Amino acid sequence: MEQKEPNPQFPLSAYSAEFTVDESMIDRNHHVNNVVLVQWMQNVSTQHASSLGGMKMMNDWGCAMVVRTHDIDFKAQAFLGDVIRCTTWVNEFGKASSVRCYKFVRPSDNKEILYAETSWAFLDLKTGTPTRIPQEFKALFGME
Repeated sequence: MEQKEPNPQFPLSAYSAEFTVDESMIDRNHHVNNVVLVQWMQNVSTQHASSLGGMKMMNDWGCAMVVRTHDIDFKAQAFLGDVIRCTTWVNEFGKASSVRCYKFVRPSDNKEILYAETSWAFLDLKTGTPTRIPQEFKALFGME
């Protein structure tokens, strides 16, 4: 998985990675299983945060981002051998939450495969309760 430069249609803080569809990802309908696409959402989110130092910050603070809700529009199918560019960015932060967006595109024909938004909660791992997101964490994602 190689990071690509963000497209000008995305915020400067966007992160992109490419995944190639292999046989293990194909379901009985002969396309990528939706569970795989959700896993890619998780993977690209973690990669994005790691690339900015966010995972280290959260580890140091004893905090984590956890999914509250997914809103996913499956727009087209992906098939064996397809390369899918997965782009993600944080769209907004609340006191103890964020909304992250995702757009998955097949570069070979520029077909949009998925658009999604995930609501994340920022948790203190010791208490298991939401906690305020520090400004320095928000700044990593271009949010002031």
